[in-house]
Amino acid sequence: MLRNRNGFDLDRSLESRYPQGGGNPLHNSNVAVTALPVRHYPFPAFRGNGPFVSGIESAVRWFMATTTEKRTYEEAVNWLRDHGFDILEAPGTKNRVFLKKSSVSAAIERGDDGAARLFAKPGIQIGGEISRLVDKGYQKFLKTTKAEVPATAEHLQAIHRFSEELTEATGATSLYNQSLGTVSDRYTYDRVENRDLPEAQRPKRAWEGKKKTGRKPA
Repeated sequence: MLRNRNGFDLDRSLESRYPQGGGNPLHNSNVAVTALPVRHYPFPAFRGNGPFVSGIESAVRWFMATTTEKRTYEEAVNWLRDHGFDILEAPGTKNRVFLKKSSVSAAIERGDDGAARLFAKPGIQIGGEISRLVDKGYQKFLKTTKAEVPATAEHLQAIHRFSEELTEATGATSLYNQSLGTVSDRYTYDRVENRDLPEAQRPKRAWEGKKKTGRKPA
């Protein structure tokens, strides 16, 4: 039973106003009350017995109960092969493979627990090397040890599709921000790059002009 400071029975009042909703919909609100035995009420969005409400409730329960299916290294490799990935055994190394689909490549290996784990993150292959995605604020770039080229929308979409499939294949945790789009490997915005260096060693910025001398132009 919930009572306010004046001893008024809040439960009875709310049950008369919400007879189909199980009573008090604000039992976790900021209202100053004296709480006695806790009462649990159905979520307000699911009040009623209509098919629409039942469908939403069933969908939410299914979503909350769904867990990521963890796969072994062998299962992950078979899944990737069945879904159009090219599999290449790493030379001189057991239980490690390079993956390729379209222009994107990555590498996975067998972990100590038998599961597949990421060895090289997905990236566009340039000159036989998996590039890293670098965000400079005004533009994303594909960077290797020998080259750096601007990343196009097609590049980013390809990396995102590859990463999503690889996550499903290995049973890795799917993060919300990663599901929205491509995540860069490194962020080097021009206004913060080299800021960790001593001020005397920082390169001159384009917007940092020469100090004014105070003299007027002739």
